[in-house]
Amino acid sequence: MDQSRIAVRYAKALFELALEKKLVERVKADTDLVAQVCSLPEMAQVAESPVIKPSAKAKAYSSIFSGKVDALTLNFLQMVVANRRESQIPAMCRNFASRYYEYANIRQVHVATAAPIDAKTAEKLRKTIAEMCKAEVELTTSDDASLIGGFVLRIGDQQLDASVSSKLKNVKQKFTQTSIN
Repeated sequence: MDQSRIAVRYAKALFELALEKKLVERVKADTDLVAQVCSLPEMAQVAESPVIKPSAKAKAYSSIFSGKVDALTLNFLQMVVANRRESQIPAMCRNFASRYYEYANIRQVHVATAAPIDAKTAEKLRKTIAEMCKAEVELTTSDDASLIGGFVLRIGDQQLDASVSSKLKNVKQKFTQTSIN
């Protein structure tokens, strides 16, 4: 089975169980923590290692997350390890987060600008996008001097590139395609 399909199925099962037990918010926080810990190189080595027995991996996950995550999340991790799918935990966490954002009507928005924007401007932008999308907006910003000016706005998998650098590239492309007689 395709690894991404595995992650989707496990995340869907965890989400539905969390929804049933009214623990969606808690499990979302847990999966954020799990994803953060599992992104560490040491944890990736443990997950990928064929030498470490599943029982030892289960003990490691239990000792790391016991008392820090809900019992539902800990049991889920134990099941994933027992099924030898621990290398897919980061993807499962991403899929869970995606389901959560859809469920909670939250849009993840990223804005890249040529120069940093202040908090007041970012908040105004967040509110404007929230009104347009009719959803809560989780806004992140970054600055990228290569944009020269303007911005690149990404909402989910859609992107609006209003940067000066992309406009210059378009002009350059048109000039190179135009022939002079």
